[in-house]
Amino acid sequence: MKDGPIIKEKPKKKKNLQFKMIIFLLITVIIFVAVPFYFISSALKQEDYILRSYRYAEVGTRTFIRNISSTGVIKPGDIININSIVNGEIQELKYRTGDYVEKGEILAYLHAPELEVEIEDIVKKIEELEFDLNELEITQRLNQQSDRLTLEILEKEVNEVQQELIFQEELYELGMISPKELNESRNNIKRDQVELEIKREQFQLAHQRTSRNIKLTKNDLENVKKEYKLLKEKKDSLNVVAPISGTILRINVSNNSQVQQNTTIIEMVAPDSFIVHINMAESNVDLISQNQKANIRVGGNTVIGRIIFISPEIKSSGDGPVIEVELALDYIPENLRVNATTSVVFEVQRRDNIPYLPRDDYLTSGEYSFVYLITDQKAVRSDASFGQHDGGFVEVLSGLKPGDEIITGSYEEFKEQREINIISDGGRKIN
Repeated sequence: MKDGPIIKEKPKKKKNLQFKMIIFLLITVIIFVAVPFYFISSALKQEDYILRSYRYAEVGTRTFIRNISSTGVIKPGDIININSIVNGEIQELKYRTGDYVEKGEILAYLHAPELEVEIEDIVKKIEELEFDLNELEITQRLNQQSDRLTLEILEKEVNEVQQELIFQEELYELGMISPKELNESRNNIKRDQVELEIKREQFQLAHQRTSRNIKLTKNDLENVKKEYKLLKEKKDSLNVVAPISGTILRINVSNNSQVQQNTTIIEMVAPDSFIVHINMAESNVDLISQNQKANIRVGGNTVIGRIIFISPEIKSSGDGPVIEVELALDYIPENLRVNATTSVVFEVQRRDNIPYLPRDDYLTSGEYSFVYLITDQKAVRSDASFGQHDGGFVEVLSGLKPGDEIITGSYEEFKEQREINIISDGGRKIN
């Protein structure tokens, strides 16, 4: 009797059943997870944010200006010095100290003999240069005509010799002339051709030299005429004229006295001229400079002023360390009063062609450094950074370029969305 297992097939059936149960459970779990995920994903897809009404703006470029402001006080103006523009002699003084004169009136007559001599010399030099220039130009035209005629004659002679050489070669072939005679004809044409080329080069060189001399003479003439213009302006300004309407405060010369150039002849003061005195914060002084302009609001008017004095001394005040600054006014408004208070605005920085956007709610929708950039029918969240504010505009530092369009309204309702759908007809562009 053979030995064998008592129970042969039952263990295999149990294993098979367990395996089938595991497969069933796995399929059930997959279905249990996948179906809700599918419906949740579908629901999320159906809930894309749609912006139906919104404001938008295009990135443009403009000039950004940085200003600093201060408060000033109107003070009496400074003395005006009237100087001699040349070395000369006072021929006649028309007014006395204390006289009131109108702007443009002649205060004194000056005589400048040295200036007269300079002008005479310049006039003679101009005449000489004009004569030289005219002579050079005529000479150049005549030489060009003569050279052209000479070259035509030489070219004709060369052509005739060339024709003669052809005839000589034919005679040589017929045995009617010797090789020596033929070589002489060939040498003659070479000599004539060399002579023609030499003439061409000589004429060209001479023409270049003449053209150069004409150019140099023209430059000299132009420079001398400029010098003459300056001297003529000086001569026209020999009469000392009042630059403003005002009172003669002091006369520093007398009749027939000699004066040097830039000597102060007369001092005047304008009774209606004023300066603006301000105490500027020390921290702002490095942003301004001598002769810098400012807008000054005074007496209901805005006038232009310029800095005429910046004190080297720092003073203390209730608002901290300050430095005294004075400005002259380009125009004096009517009824201006001494000690009147003014507001002074300095432009300290100007940057052109800077990308910008109008200010709107997108800048106050939390402290975010992104915008919603419009692309076709969508608005996509994009990183952006902003800089200086100038009135209703803000500088774009990065993330956007001119021509881009962004949503400018508040982002609070959709700020978590990477992109949103927009209705193109629902947008209102702002400037």
